[in-house]
Amino acid sequence: MKIIFSSFLLLVICAAPAMSQDSGDLKPTDKKTNENFQAQPFKVEINMIDLENGDSVIGADFSFRKVIKSIPGANSPEKLRGSNYALDFLLKGTATLNAEENPRNFIETKLSGFYSSFRTKYYNAAIVNDEDDPCASSDQNDFPNCTADAIRQTQINKVGGTVFNYLAGVNLGYESDQKFEAKNSVIGLNAVFHLKKIDNSFWAKNEIVTTVMLALDDISPNADTPRAQAGDDSNFQRASGELAISFSLANLVGKPYKFTYSYRYFEELSPSEIVQNANLDTNHLITYSILSPTGIVFSYSSGKLPFDVSSDNTVELGYQFEF
Repeated sequence: MKIIFSSFLLLVICAAPAMSQDSGDLKPTDKKTNENFQAQPFKVEINMIDLENGDSVIGADFSFRKVIKSIPGANSPEKLRGSNYALDFLLKGTATLNAEENPRNFIETKLSGFYSSFRTKYYNAAIVNDEDDPCASSDQNDFPNCTADAIRQTQINKVGGTVFNYLAGVNLGYESDQKFEAKNSVIGLNAVFHLKKIDNSFWAKNEIVTTVMLALDDISPNADTPRAQAGDDSNFQRASGELAISFSLANLVGKPYKFTYSYRYFEELSPSEIVQNANLDTNHLITYSILSPTGIVFSYSSGKLPFDVSSDNTVELGYQFEF
């Protein structure tokens, strides 16, 4: 059965690029990882998942983000900074043909209201001395024919800088397993920080992008959650975070492959002895993945998420596309 499933998945992967060329709605993903500050299409990754116990299961990772309402805040284009208020919907998780074998049996559905801000800090380009480009001066008064935008763009092109985004807000939603039996009602605070370089440094040349996400939530579990079945169905507070780092492998392998490292961590605050003895007070998941330019994805994961009662190691081969 494992051979049949693997052959089926390889057939899907091989046929996927041709499918994407024939369809105007379906294409391999070419979006940058960690785009946490803008709406994203419905993204699906069909995988063959090899479990630690030797079994295999066909699954799909999915994510959808939609900005329902956006209101511009204070913006200063001449200083490369701005802000925004938005109402955002998020759906993401993993589903498998056999729900009992889902190694990441955790689906999130959330509505968030947040304030976001971005700014680009570019280095002082006064030291730049380029006779062919008078706009390279940091003093616009020296060259009245140069616009502020032209001077600023020249500074960025020649010297570079750092793009920094942050987001802070309130979220309300549900967490559930694939069968929608175990469920948590969630309300809390969250913050996201996003950093990348735009210069000639090692960080910029390799397209290194770093994202840090933090959250503090109040959780109301139902009677079917592992925590409640262990004997504690009370509400609780949980701190969580995620670190995601992605970079291009083009300079290393000569092709535009993208590598991503992700670490997710969940910890219940002041857990009861029942929860601690059941080893349900903390969860973490580490994932390493490589995305090819054609949409083929290879990844390795280790750990567990809320609603999982034990850790698992998985290896996945799949194809990622967007609607």
